[in-house]
Amino acid sequence: MPHPRKILPSLSPTGFFLFSLLFCFVSFSASAVTCISTDNGSLNDPAIFGEHQNSHQDPACGKDFTLNYTVASGTEVLWDDNKTLSGTLVNQGTFNIQAPGVFEGELENEGILNLEASVVFEGLLTNKATLEIKSDISGEVKFQGGLVNQGTFTANHNPDATVHWQGSTRLERGSVELNGVSLKISGDVQESGDQFSVQSSNLELSGRTVWMVPRSSLFPTFPLMAIRFCSGTMQQNSGSATR
Repeated sequence: MPHPRKILPSLSPTGFFLFSLLFCFVSFSASAVTCISTDNGSLNDPAIFGEHQNSHQDPACGKDFTLNYTVASGTEVLWDDNKTLSGTLVNQGTFNIQAPGVFEGELENEGILNLEASVVFEGLLTNKATLEIKSDISGEVKFQGGLVNQGTFTANHNPDATVHWQGSTRLERGSVELNGVSLKISGDVQESGDQFSVQSSNLELSGRTVWMVPRSSLFPTFPLMAIRFCSGTMQQNSGSATR
């Protein structure tokens, strides 16, 4: 592409500066594409990204996973291919993860998010509605970029599944119910107003784990199968426990 000075050689320094800002803004806007589902189907199917608000969507939707995606309200979309999504994803409908994958960008759940395969969330996952780890999943679900729960988070009756909280986990409101699964924690957990329930589960603490709660009770009241300290310490704001 020709240099801007060759295109407009007579621009003053101020004009050239303003033109450069406009050029950068246009380039940035062109890359910030959001693909919005208009039909049910697989996220890698361009056919589900039809006309939106009387406009055709980018032809790369469903093919290019560096773009941002929105699962629109009223649509049900599948993730059924082992790929990496580096853009952001907002779920306002139903999003079913049925194949392993890596989500590098942030994911915000405002609808129903079903996890049916091991997956890595490298970006922050914010759950504002319903997040469920299905009973037939095998392997780890890794929240590497952190988890903010403001909705309902459940995982039931699956001894082959491991929920791994890494980085910073904030249980702000709503509820977390883990029944018959393994919970692995290697980071900070802040509980500030939700309902947290663990039944018949294994809890593994790795490294230094800090659990901050607004009350004095913590693990002694949890009917866990086992609490295993792999290394380091665990502490809460009203006391501490060591291996």
